[in-house]
Amino acid sequence: MKKLFFTCFFCFALTTNAVAQESEATAQETANWVLEKIQKYLKPDNNKIKIGQITVSACSISIFVDFGDVYNGNGKMYMYEIPTYKLNVYPGGFSTEVASIKRKNFSESSENFVYDTCCFFDLQKGEEDLFERLQKAIKHLNTFCPKKKETF
Repeated sequence: MKKLFFTCFFCFALTTNAVAQESEATAQETANWVLEKIQKYLKPDNNKIKIGQITVSACSISIFVDFGDVYNGNGKMYMYEIPTYKLNVYPGGFSTEVASIKRKNFSESSENFVYDTCCFFDLQKGEEDLFERLQKAIKHLNTFCPKKKETF
């Protein structure tokens, strides 16, 4: 009886593990899906603004934005590095609980980043539950981000 129980339990465990592995998207699959949706639905709210290169990794989403002459003819190009950790997705863009979105102005010679809690983009809702699905995918993607080791 014990052998039968352990055999059944072992088969159940293997089946459950196989099903879980099939349903879990890999880091690359998730990053590709998030990138596809951002490229498709991220639109500038001004026709002078151009969205440049977008990259997605387990730990961050980087978006290059050329603001052209929106600011009094002073062309500004920014790079936003948006962490995937505790990231909120909404129609106005992305936000975090603390100032952790790095913004770099490539129009200035300074190498410094400015840290923001949000970045505003027109993220259009082109699909059913898009923001919720993006939120879920980004949260899943962050599980692949290596956690920093604490000193103490």
